[in-house]
Amino acid sequence: MKILIVDDDQSVCLYLKNVLEKWGHQTVICFDGEAAWQVLQTESIHLLLTDWMMPKLSGVELCQRVRSDLESAQYVYVILLTAKDSNDDLVTGFESGADDYISKPVSSKELKVRLKAGQRVLKLERELLEKNNQLKSAHNKIKQNYQRIKNDINAAVKIQQALLPKSTNIELPVNISWDYRPADELAGDLFGFYPLDDVHLALYLIDVSGHGVPAAMLSVYLNKMLCPEKCSEFIYYENSHVNTSSCFRDPAAIIQLLNENFLDDNDEIIYFTMVYAIVNTQTGDGTLCQAGHPYPIVARQNGAMDILGQGGHPVGLIDDAHYSNVNFHLNPGDRFLLYSDGITECCDHNDSLYELQRLQAVLQQSSQQTLKQSLNNIVTSVEQWHGLGVWSDSFADDISLLGVEIKPY
Repeated sequence: MKILIVDDDQSVCLYLKNVLEKWGHQTVICFDGEAAWQVLQTESIHLLLTDWMMPKLSGVELCQRVRSDLESAQYVYVILLTAKDSNDDLVTGFESGADDYISKPVSSKELKVRLKAGQRVLKLERELLEKNNQLKSAHNKIKQNYQRIKNDINAAVKIQQALLPKSTNIELPVNISWDYRPADELAGDLFGFYPLDDVHLALYLIDVSGHGVPAAMLSVYLNKMLCPEKCSEFIYYENSHVNTSSCFRDPAAIIQLLNENFLDDNDEIIYFTMVYAIVNTQTGDGTLCQAGHPYPIVARQNGAMDILGQGGHPVGLIDDAHYSNVNFHLNPGDRFLLYSDGITECCDHNDSLYELQRLQAVLQQSSQQTLKQSLNNIVTSVEQWHGLGVWSDSFADDISLLGVEIKPY
């Protein structure tokens, strides 16, 4: 190893140089502390043998500089050469950062033993440095991968957000409002609505099991499958014997075909619940199919509540699941509400559920307010129940609401 010898006594320096080089070490000699400090800043020194008492910069002061000011990834092992033998002096030397000491005059046997101890420490320091470098490299890779994943997730979030309805204004005599609060960056809830013609309105709300990327990818896929053009093609190719137009207006047939096609390609344990509904905005007649999703609600203008649906099976679980339609009617001023179980199953700090009764109570209390205000009241009520911002930072599940109101006369 490369050893720096520092002593204002040239004879000591020459003696140490001869001994150390005989043992196979490289040596550099300096006769004062300042010169040694310059060498330490420019050369790779493994071990420093320095006298205690020297002009310009003492051995203790040099040691203090090495420990506090030297910017080097390589540890320098310091051995003080001293004639001092009091305990207080030795404490001062070690407190300055020295690793060991040798009493003068230097014994070659003692020096050899001290050097071996230093080599063991330096070996451990090198191994530690290598492991730290490996950890740093691994950390940098993880950081890069994390950033890449975060960028991908941000891009996926933008795609999901782009699928949300841009406007609630459609050329039909209805008021539409919605709210959406994902539990994570990527959500499994999705919903949509669109006119089928000049009279009929289609609307749906889906809750994909789980969260994160798999649920988000499936929600994007389903959103595309349920858009008017794709849905029509989907049904036509799977059931060419069925009149596409009438089947398109049959919610049970839509869900039945989704279940059949989804099970064919479903290698993962993932499924979704949903409600798909069609409303004749002129007559107020509606048809819906419920697939394991929370029961839709009709909030009457007079404050009465109708709970709709028959339960049904989630999509993607049962091969021969059968789905059926439920008819309902909306009078002017009545509101039709779809929602995810993130609302009714939202827990407070005691793990008590929000439940359907509280949702109905908020709907009744806000029956004279606008549809948008009514949905805002629901979300505020759920936030307060969950203690959002108080004892909870986020919802445990996605929350989504979609409401339609036949415009009053």
